[in-house]
Amino acid sequence: MGVLPILAGENGVILEDIYAHRTLQEASELCRTRGAKYEHYEHNNLDHLTLLLKKYKDAPTRIIVVDGVYSMNCTFVNLPKLCKIAKEHNAIIYMDDAHGFGILGESPDANSEYGYKGNGIHSYFGLDLKKEPIFYIAGLSKAYSSHAAFITCNSSEMRNKIRTASPYIFSGPVPNATISSSLTGLKVNSKIGNDLRNKIYKMSKKLVDGIRNLGFTVENTKYFPIVYVVLGNQDLTIKAANKAWDVGLLLSPGVFPIVPVERSGLRFSVTSDNTDEQIEIVLGFFRELSKEISLKKTTEKVA
Repeated sequence: MGVLPILAGENGVILEDIYAHRTLQEASELCRTRGAKYEHYEHNNLDHLTLLLKKYKDAPTRIIVVDGVYSMNCTFVNLPKLCKIAKEHNAIIYMDDAHGFGILGESPDANSEYGYKGNGIHSYFGLDLKKEPIFYIAGLSKAYSSHAAFITCNSSEMRNKIRTASPYIFSGPVPNATISSSLTGLKVNSKIGNDLRNKIYKMSKKLVDGIRNLGFTVENTKYFPIVYVVLGNQDLTIKAANKAWDVGLLLSPGVFPIVPVERSGLRFSVTSDNTDEQIEIVLGFFRELSKEISLKKTTEKVA
């Protein structure tokens, strides 16, 4: 709500992935009320984005708005290709990496599939923020379960301009307790973060593979610890969520308007505090759910 209006101004153009987080969409809608143009492009369809960039080739400012990791289907932005396109068309990338920061990091390999250090999706792809047209935004509310967020800028001029944003001027300070929890989380990351991420990866892989083997559609990329199970029916999703809560599973139901009706489903987040035993409980829940769905379909056919 603060940064995008400053970047877009009255004559800019915002081109946004249609799966971008709702908060980004509302910020873009605010920009439109102030004179900026605003269009969506198909999810991760960079050919469609390129067409729109050409359509608005004469605009003084063009901003591409994306998530680093999309929170409801766990796909990654193709950041290297996106940066290349942005440079070719003299555009700016505004990237919210709320979910990637703390999990994805530099130099991924067979020993650390998420990469090392948890220093963001740009590091995962080997990109240097000093050399790319990216406004990188992330925070501590996901991986670190705390508050505070940050934005990187490539120039002191832009840094000073962002300081004129109303939220920057009028927001209050971060409480001391929050700062303390954030610093503690960063210290934990520096000491054992890589071990914790490897543990999360193994549990996420077990969960994703197990649910897929039961015949469910799971939207997930590279076993990232956001696991979205598509049920495709809103009533079924609500009933399944209630059953999950009854057996002690904490999850987020994905229903309209958070997702399209046909993509209704259940969303799980795997953390370093989870255990293999808890993953087995979740898989047991889906085994029972699979039986109920099969029985319902059989009953409907007989009827």
